Amino acid sequence: NELDKDPSWTPLPPVIRSLPKSYYLLVSTGSLVSLLLPCRRCAQGKNGLSFHTEGMAITVTGKCNRCARPLTWDNSEVLPTARASSTEKLKKVNVDIVNGSVLTAIGATKLRQMLLLSGLPTLSKSSFHRIKALYTAPAITEHFNTITKPAYMKLVRPWVKVIINRCYDAVLTAQGNGEMASEKFRAILHGMIGKHKFDKGSSFRHVKECPHSAPKSQEMFLSKTQNKKAYNRLEDQIFTARNIEDIKSVSWLLQTSPCESINALAWRYASKDHYFTRGGHDMRTQLTMIHWKYIKKTAADGSRPVIGKKSYKNPTHKKIVWRKVRKAPNHKWMDNIKKLTYKV
Repeated sequence: NELDKDPSWTPLPPVIRSLPKSYYLLVSTGSLVSLLLPCRRCAQGKNGLSFHTEGMAITVTGKCNRCARPLTWDNSEVLPTARASSTEKLKKVNVDIVNGSVLTAIGATKLRQMLLLSGLPTLSKSSFHRIKALYTAPAITEHFNTITKPAYMKLVRPWVKVIINRCYDAVLTAQGNGEMASEKFRAILHGMIGKHKFDKGSSFRHVKECPHSAPKSQEMFLSKTQNKKAYNRLEDQIFTARNIEDIKSVSWLLQTSPCESINALAWRYASKDHYFTRGGHDMRTQLTMIHWKYIKKTAADGSRPVIGKKSYKNPTHKKIVWRKVRKAPNHKWMDNIKKLTYKV
């Protein structure tokens, strides 16, 4: 080529247009073979190809039948591990497919069926669960511990069981009196700061004092001034105006639940149709709470604004009610957990 012999000529840089944003691309076996078959060194040579699969990862090796130039091609990078093996590599695509399955609550069996039915390679159950146990589960625990670390909320931890039991008691003992149930629910927060009598408060008509006996120690109670941050967070997250109003409609026969929305998430990650080991159940419980916390946090900080309203027939109120529709979440917490799984 005359242009190649011209020292003053420089080829234009290659331009890549409309590159897909996805990290992986699906390609048919025939297309991959046709791409790798021609030798890149000599024009007439053809590569003899040998395929090796490890779950979703594919390694192709070969040698040209004319110039003997070797070929190695992989569809996935190898992640670093603490105890690297010369025979078994941790392929990123396999970790990603396990992460995607666990974080979106798709089990190993359903994932395998979907991939096989789609004509795609898949992981064995043993490989899936090994990667989940060694990389995904520890990453979930690390992320969970990170978002539940606020030191100022440690004082609230002994109260968690009390709050749950008192909510249950408020509904059950009110026996259908919504106003009484609401007052008993509000009284929980007052009790946490050491205020146990409400006879001077005009907002309490049915409840005048806490039902428990006089506390032996005042150390467990929060201070509204010294523990202001924890107190405000309880008001913002638990004792909200909506919860104070909604508890009025909870059936004392326990036909409805004030926790249905979080139960829906729990059912998604830990279906009652399947048996899980203790470790598996703990991991799925952590996922539920991470997801729940993210939804509530993004709604509170304004990153998921209300974009409309949707009507539905409420069987409890026996009428058409409207609920707020917020912007769909982007679930950045999933990306954070994925990054943690890539650590050595």
